[in-house]
Amino acid sequence: MSTQEDYFEIDEVENLIDNLEMVAHFLEAPIPYNWKWAAIALHQALYGALISTLQGSDPRQTVVDRHKDSGKAVMLHVNRIPIGVIASSFGKDEDTIRDWISNPYLISLDEALRRVKRSDCLPSLVNAQLLVTSPEEDDAIHRLTKEFRNEFEHFAPKGWIVFTSILPPIVKSVLRVIHFLEFESNCVMMSLEQEQRIKNALVKVEHLLNP
Repeated sequence: MSTQEDYFEIDEVENLIDNLEMVAHFLEAPIPYNWKWAAIALHQALYGALISTLQGSDPRQTVVDRHKDSGKAVMLHVNRIPIGVIASSFGKDEDTIRDWISNPYLISLDEALRRVKRSDCLPSLVNAQLLVTSPEEDDAIHRLTKEFRNEFEHFAPKGWIVFTSILPPIVKSVLRVIHFLEFESNCVMMSLEQEQRIKNALVKVEHLLNP
């Protein structure tokens, strides 16, 4: 019989929670280098918040990148086109098409951010609210993504001094966006336990930024 230690379960909300809790984990230790991992986790948390807001009842139709062949194949499959016909249309074998359908590319963070600001892209739910960001928040998201996360994840040989004092304002702005998406957009379904864990993580990170 399996025990709890043998496996763990994950979905889009649990993934978001894990990343938020990891932001707090890395900021707890007064080690400047930990800001690298905090930035990466925060980027993942923001991406998760955007996707969980947009996905609705069928994420295959809302958050799959339709510009890529895998996304196009998914949409054909959603519309009940046989696997063999899809494979023939792309000049691929059926195993490749099944892999595409099982593991499609998600829309980018930038595209997800654009969509949560458009009413025609939000799930068809009562009282769904658009995200409205300030210029400061837009700049914070841009810097988190382009200046920090992308550079950390795809590090090119160089010397780079990062002054950690510039990071707390960026984190605070991104936290505000995550809070809105999860609790004010009215688009995210979660359990009471998940809701409380997200709130606890947000409060903990805020406290660590303002000791």
